[in-house]
Amino acid sequence: MTGHNRILIAETDHGHRALLDRVLWDAGHAVLDVADPAAAPERVAETAPDLAILGWPAREGCARLRGRAGGDRLPVLAVGPGASESACVEALDNGADDYLARPCPPRELKARVRALLRRGGGVAGPGERLRYGDITMDVAQRRVFRGDREVTLTPREFALLHVFLRQPGRVLARDAILDAAWGQGIHVQPRTVDVHVRRLRRALDAAGRGDPIRTARGGGYALEMAAGPAAARPAGSGLDEAQTAGAADRLGAVGGAQVAQDGEDMHLHRAFGEAQIVRDLLV
Repeated sequence: MTGHNRILIAETDHGHRALLDRVLWDAGHAVLDVADPAAAPERVAETAPDLAILGWPAREGCARLRGRAGGDRLPVLAVGPGASESACVEALDNGADDYLARPCPPRELKARVRALLRRGGGVAGPGERLRYGDITMDVAQRRVFRGDREVTLTPREFALLHVFLRQPGRVLARDAILDAAWGQGIHVQPRTVDVHVRRLRRALDAAGRGDPIRTARGGGYALEMAAGPAAARPAGSGLDEAQTAGAADRLGAVGGAQVAQDGEDMHLHRAFGEAQIVRDLLV
């Protein structure tokens, strides 16, 4: 059987691996098996899958996978033995893009796989590039730059940034961001967006160029350089480079918003019950 996508399953639990195989084959995917998550990086290099499912804990295997060329852009779903918040956070903090507890409910497994593949498979037309200020996104190559420095993003962060670049300067409500970046059929709490925006902010500010995402109290978020809104344009459309450089120089004025945002994110964890956080944290 030839599937629509190649999915690598690296799971030590033989019975659960067989369950994942059956569900994903039935969904029309080509499934590749390996019994040891530590061997996943080598299998990824050999088979170039579209998505990897790692039995957790697999910190070493995931770190080695991410360290390989192109591995930072491969969607990774971790499946672990417990549904606790700590298990979920450990997987996400160590390179996974999503987490499910064993045994994975078939319908939810298929929905999360679809969402990860959608984020990892390109979200716009071939060859499209978007620019705003000093941020450039090459959609076809799935690469992002701030100035001349490349920014490494997870599939979810890439999808979020793409949503912002489509409507720079405009405040987007959490519900609107969920619809655009997660798609319909995945039901999560709107404040789940806060966690992902915080991580996107940190990734974009890794080069020390400032935080370009503004928090609108009670209204969501906006991609907004200190110089003010400007349309994201395709590469080569005549964007004024002097204006771009000026906007980049003034990004520091936005950085103070991060302090307020971190405090808001702490309230997120208190507001959700443990089960809701595990379910929604990176759907």
